[in-house]
Amino acid sequence: MSLGVAFALPGGWGLDFLYGDQDVGGTASNDFFVDDYSHVQVGVTKSAAGFDFDIRYHDNDDASTIGKGFAKDSEVEFTVSRSF
Repeated sequence: MSLGVAFALPGGWGLDFLYGDQDVGGTASNDFFVDDYSHVQVGVTKSAAGFDFDIRYHDNDDASTIGKGFAKDSEVEFTVSRSF
């Protein structure tokens, strides 16, 4: 389940929020499977000169997957994209 909201701001700016909850049934028997977790992200976007810029903060509450290649505790990512 996830719930998000996005706001268009003046000048080509945008602000968005997302909360997601992953409910995994059963029990995990090894490090491959992840447990239930919640995910939060907050992003700021800007469109300029035909490019879309996006910087966002991600966080989750599942410390059991940290360092196993599945999920990070928290991180910031920056992307630049262009559609044609």
